Amino acid sequence: MQHRISLNTAGKLVDALGSADFERVLWESLSEAFQTEHVSMGRFALIGETAAPPVEFIGAYGCQGREVIQAAWTQYSSHYWHVDPLRQYMRPDLSDLVVHQQVLRNIPKDFYQACYGQNISEEGVLLSRNGNSVYTLSIFRSVSQPAFSSGDLVSLRSLSSLLTPLLAKHVMFRPPAVLASPADKWQQQFERGLFNTGISLSLREKYICQGLLAGHTQPQLASQLDLKLSTVNTYVDRSFCKLGIRTRRELLDWCIRHSN
Repeated sequence: MQHRISLNTAGKLVDALGSADFERVLWESLSEAFQTEHVSMGRFALIGETAAPPVEFIGAYGCQGREVIQAAWTQYSSHYWHVDPLRQYMRPDLSDLVVHQQVLRNIPKDFYQACYGQNISEEGVLLSRNGNSVYTLSIFRSVSQPAFSSGDLVSLRSLSSLLTPLLAKHVMFRPPAVLASPADKWQQQFERGLFNTGISLSLREKYICQGLLAGHTQPQLASQLDLKLSTVNTYVDRSFCKLGIRTRRELLDWCIRHSN
């Protein structure tokens, strides 16, 4: 079954551009086409792009208030965005893509509980490139709603030609909230360096390096990740070996050298 947004509903979305009502109208529009508990919107810099903020919060509507969701996005930008599995798709060659995620299987529990409590079970994410940015539109379903079907996901992707330009136009009138922290400069340079060199690190290795760049010690990272210190040390050794470096200072130098 093909899910569609009616012309009348599309007109309401256009009328709401740049206003505080846009998030509500978008939620109502998607609820017309899908069973939707909650919608959330963001803008991300492409991998290797350092001129733009890495993570921006556009808006949300549904089971939690906007302030609650923005606070959770701030947590996300500080602790999770650089190892989010969705980041692998945010490349210059990205075309419209839909990713289906089981919340408890794919997403850190503390992040999603902060956002949505324990009611949300699934997420369908539309990722679309516009210029040097990737816009994300997430549709969430609760435990009481049916699972996403393949038809649902195909239909969501088909709406990208309507929804992505609207999101891009909306943020021209109502700029999103930038969620970057001071450490993001180094984290962006690190990502750009990996992109430029083609070096592949595991998600855990990448997270450890990002943590070191943010100023955390290896014991602190072990505590945050609930790992043994020896395990964190092993990840550091592996990642440093791949990067051809030996110390945190050399890691900083590596970022500077390979990010341009």
